[in-house]
Amino acid sequence: MSELRHIGHDAKSKRKYVVVFRQLPEDANSALVVETESLTDRYHDGLMGATESSEAQQTNDLFQVLNSKLFFDGNNILTSLHTMKKLKKVSVNDVILTPQPGSEVSLADFNKAVGDARLKAQEVTGRPNETGEGGAMVNEIPMQARNLIIQAQLLEEDARQKRAEAEQLYPGINDATKRPRGRPKKDAPASPLKEATKEATTKAKA
Repeated sequence: MSELRHIGHDAKSKRKYVVVFRQLPEDANSALVVETESLTDRYHDGLMGATESSEAQQTNDLFQVLNSKLFFDGNNILTSLHTMKKLKKVSVNDVILTPQPGSEVSLADFNKAVGDARLKAQEVTGRPNETGEGGAMVNEIPMQARNLIIQAQLLEEDARQKRAEAEQLYPGINDATKRPRGRPKKDAPASPLKEATKEATTKAKA
C-alpha cells in the first residue's frame, strides 16, 4: 500500500485526525487538525477525497490544497472547516501520523525532518525553498508567509460572518458603525453633535 500523507490520530485517545496545518507560524509547537469522526458523511467524504488527491499527496502542507478545493455544496473546504469550527488546535507532540498501516511517526518528528530538509536545500542553493516529494524544491515562496496569508483570509471570513450576524440582530448597524475613509475635508460642515456641544458651552459661559 502506498504512503498516505496528512492522516493520523491523537496519541492518547486514538481519535482519527486529518492534519490541515502541521504547525502554526506563530506557534511551531501547535497544529490545526480535523477530527474526521466529527464530520457528517458528505463533508467527511469530501475532506478525505481532497486529502487523498494527487495534489495533496505531493505536498507536506494540506491547507494549500484544501484552500483550492470545494465541498459538495460549492463552498471552499478550508473556509468551511474554519466556519464550522472543525479546525482544532493541538500540540504537535500529541499527534501521531500513520502514513502506512503499522507505520507511525510523531508530527513533531515529521516537522523536524521537513525543517532539516529545507535547511539542507538552502545550504545548496543559498536561498530558502520548499521541498516537495523526495526533497525536490518546488516553490520559492516562504511557507510561513503563505501560511499567514491563509490564516488572515480565515479571520476575514470570521469578521464577515460576525458583521452579517450583527446586521440580522440590528439592521443598519454596519452602516452606522462604518468608519469614514480618509481625513475630513477642512470645509466640511461640522457634525450636529459637535455644534450642539459648542452652543451649550457658549451659553454656559454667558
